[in-house]
Amino acid sequence: MNGSAAHRVVVVGGGFAGVQAVRGLADAPAEVTLVDRQNYTLFQPLVYQVATGALSPAEIAVPLRRIFRRQRNARVVLAEVKGFDLDAREVVLDDLPNGAGQMRLGYDTRLRFDGRDQVTLLQGSLYVDSGGLGIGPPLTIHTPAGEVRHIGTQFQIRVSGNATDIRVREGRVALQRGGVVARTIAAGDALEVRGSEERWQHGLPSFGAEWEWSASLAPPLAIEDRPLAEFLAWMAREHGWQLHFDDEALQRQAQGIHLHGSLEGLDADAMLERVALVTGVPLDLDEGVLWVGKR
Repeated sequence: MNGSAAHRVVVVGGGFAGVQAVRGLADAPAEVTLVDRQNYTLFQPLVYQVATGALSPAEIAVPLRRIFRRQRNARVVLAEVKGFDLDAREVVLDDLPNGAGQMRLGYDTRLRFDGRDQVTLLQGSLYVDSGGLGIGPPLTIHTPAGEVRHIGTQFQIRVSGNATDIRVREGRVALQRGGVVARTIAAGDALEVRGSEERWQHGLPSFGAEWEWSASLAPPLAIEDRPLAEFLAWMAREHGWQLHFDDEALQRQAQGIHLHGSLEGLDADAMLERVALVTGVPLDLDEGVLWVGKR
């Protein structure tokens, strides 16, 4: 580590160990992010005294942000860690405060939650999947280029210094400056903003290397007793593929075929190969289209 760089540390869980770990890094040359599903730490040995009325709940539950309010190198993120990739140095967060779906970020990412639906991306890569139209209130992401607001979409943002790159897979996002919409980025578009300079790209595919970093962080899908059709729809959404059934009869059949076992630890190609083998339904991926049945 050079003299100007700081380690970035993610601590999962705000229990006794998590709180002490963050406190222990107070004087370290590190930026520390604590992630927890709750906004407080609970002193569990005294829960029984709350049940008996000897203590009030406020006496055994302390807000995490209050604990670290004077620790400059610490921030608290209210979310659930669904997985992480040590090789890719990336973390998956789910159950966001605004209910807006799923967020995935790289280990090199620095962000700040400013409110229930407000995030500031200071550095690194961020991927958001809102889950579709009307799922939770829009999330506003503050960047050097302005504020990014989405409408039922999948998109990613990368910030490096004064450069902001926005790429949209589904739906659209609005880039606002001073509360006014300056640019609208639609599916298949990418906008790079560097100071006053802008560079557009259009007609980009919804699949490929630019997106696979986020797909590799997707929490494993529990397939036990799950319909084949649901698994195929999940695969297509995670990877930005189009889903094409050979005919309507096969599409109805896929609803009635239920999967069993686990696909954890397999990459996308291996998943498709195994599912095709056990169900007898041909699956073929070609140029971003997942063909189901004989072509």
